[in-house]
Amino acid sequence: MKVFDAQATAEALPFDALINQMETLFAKGLTAPGRHRHTMPMSDEPGATLLLMSAWTETVGCVKVVTTTPGNSARKLPAIAGSVLVFYRTTGAHLALLDGAVLTARRTAAASALAARYLAPDMAQQFWRSEFTGCGTEPPFAHAAFADAASFRGRGMLFVTLQRIS
Repeated sequence: MKVFDAQATAEALPFDALINQMETLFAKGLTAPGRHRHTMPMSDEPGATLLLMSAWTETVGCVKVVTTTPGNSARKLPAIAGSVLVFYRTTGAHLALLDGAVLTARRTAAASALAARYLAPDMAQQFWRSEFTGCGTEPPFAHAAFADAASFRGRGMLFVTLQRIS
């Protein structure tokens, strides 16, 4: 099994390829049951939360494990930690462990770029040149997704995509 730290996770998920793969997965479909949430009582501090999110296709599956530990702020540690385990469906063999924060940020930004491809094709050129503002860590990832996505660098690619779905 390969273990990817934050940098390796980002390098393994370039936005143009991620956006195209997400488009394929959304079209083909995948199974993603509801999120499991468990409260973990803590002594002398607020309770922690364990979140489990799973999904699978015909060939691979994954489970995202996230912990939120409010008491970590007093420890000068991040309150949220997450990882994504990817495995073969047929054997259950583990393929990779990815940094959950980076994967989530890149997936969210890629989903936005993919949505813009379909919902605002005339504005695509402007999107990747725009400033993105918002909360948390998302704006830089969103900007990078729109800037790096090959489909936003030229209108020809956009029109090919739009013709394919119309």
